[in-house]
Amino acid sequence: MFDVETTGTNPRVHQIVSIGALLLDRTTLDPIKSMSTLVQLSPEAFARADPRAMKIHCLTLSQLEAAPTPAEVVTRFLDTFGADFYFC
Repeated sequence: MFDVETTGTNPRVHQIVSIGALLLDRTTLDPIKSMSTLVQLSPEAFARADPRAMKIHCLTLSQLEAAPTPAEVVTRFLDTFGADFYFC
């Protein structure tokens, strides 16, 4: 399972600010691995955020500036889950 929070709905303008993922056993659906993290966002990207999206997840610029970079998040995701899984 995979969930993201973003700064809006336009992929050309808005960015991912939070990722949560859970790998389930395909037979029992028991949790096997999980991760959750914020994703770093610059003040410029924060300024382009849709206020409605930001109201939904209530993340602040200070939280997002201190978060891991997108590259660090991708590395952590691949270290946690590898590449042998199905998105659903």
